[in-house]
Amino acid sequence: MVAEKEESLRWLTDQPEGFYEVKPWHPKRTLTANNYYWAMVNELAKAVGNPIAVQHNLLLRDYSEVLEIDGAPVVVLIPDTEEAEKEVLESSVLHLIPSDKVENGSRYHCILLGSSMMDSKQMARLIDGTAEEMKALRLVPPPTAEMAAALERMAKSEKQKN
Repeated sequence: MVAEKEESLRWLTDQPEGFYEVKPWHPKRTLTANNYYWAMVNELAKAVGNPIAVQHNLLLRDYSEVLEIDGAPVVVLIPDTEEAEKEVLESSVLHLIPSDKVENGSRYHCILLGSSMMDSKQMARLIDGTAEEMKALRLVPPPTAEMAAALERMAKSEKQKN
């Protein structure tokens, strides 16, 4: 349900006892944007020789935002070892960025928003950054769905002319 605060509260009071999740609404990224992003991640990972999860995490470190609660970053402590950092980079579930702070052999890591948690503005930043990374490596980002459809129409038109 998406509603104003008062309407949501009225709705909740009419519901049976139980647990309900209430969170702020924000516009979601589109599946087209998500597919476009993952197509670029796959191309970039292949070009630089990274596993897809590693490439995704590296991109999130550069272009995502830190998850915050009440204006404070959400952090976790991870052992400050090469093995732990490798595991963090290879994770497809939890997306973390290491900080400079180390205590008792553990490094603080901030939790990043994954692409599935992003709104359309955040997803656009991730896509734009990923496209720039591809261009820096002289890779051509795949066409957007709209561009692909236009190219397909052009190809059909050319076939009809010949």
